[in-house]
Amino acid sequence: MTDSARNASTNDPAPIRTLVIGSCVARDTFAHFPDDQYALVEYVARQSLVSAFSPPVTLLEPPTMASRFQQRMVRWDYTSHLPNVLAKCAGTVDLVLWDLTDERLGFYVLPDDTVVTRTVDLIAAEADGPVDEAGIFIEFGSDAHFEMWSDAARQFVEAVAEHHPTARLQLLALPWAEFTETREPTPTSFGLSATEANQLLERYYEFAETLPEVALAGQESTATASSTHRWGIAPFHYATAVLQELSSRT
Repeated sequence: MTDSARNASTNDPAPIRTLVIGSCVARDTFAHFPDDQYALVEYVARQSLVSAFSPPVTLLEPPTMASRFQQRMVRWDYTSHLPNVLAKCAGTVDLVLWDLTDERLGFYVLPDDTVVTRTVDLIAAEADGPVDEAGIFIEFGSDAHFEMWSDAARQFVEAVAEHHPTARLQLLALPWAEFTETREPTPTSFGLSATEANQLLERYYEFAETLPEVALAGQESTATASSTHRWGIAPFHYATAVLQELSSRT
């Protein structure tokens, strides 16, 4: 290696260390970042902030899931593991990429005030029945959900600031897409349409904007869903062009 090549190599900027929290929205956006400029620190999915910042569940055991990833996520939800993740990687994160899609199914509050997130995986494993019987279901968009989420969001922002004081906290606020790029209407997600979800999400995003540490991105985007997304058509499975534009502005 020549001296000039060696100097160029040592002068290459370090990758932006990124913690992804949320659903496929944040994960798909991260996938469109340049590989040589970003590095994934950890991915925490399928966990409402309310569950994350509530005490760990002790009344019920996490159910058995089909995949290792699903098992890890449901275990992390039951153990309220997100604060531990933030603490464990303290000082090693430059960007926290976050979205609210996993809040859409609500959560259960158990008799001891612990919380279990209602997730697609929980429903698919038919494990939501025992949780529903044991607790009280709090529906996304209800006043109770919003109030509890707002308190948890404050705690989340404070935890990020404590453990990652120099990190940028980016909330992806893309509206749910009503149509695919081929003009096919998107289906509802467990009965929630894109129009209804966007109406419900509005006050969550408005609250997030009051937190000075949070930067929103995507709220002005023209949302279009992908007709060929690997997980199927959904209002939050965005077209490649949408994700590319969002990643360029994040």
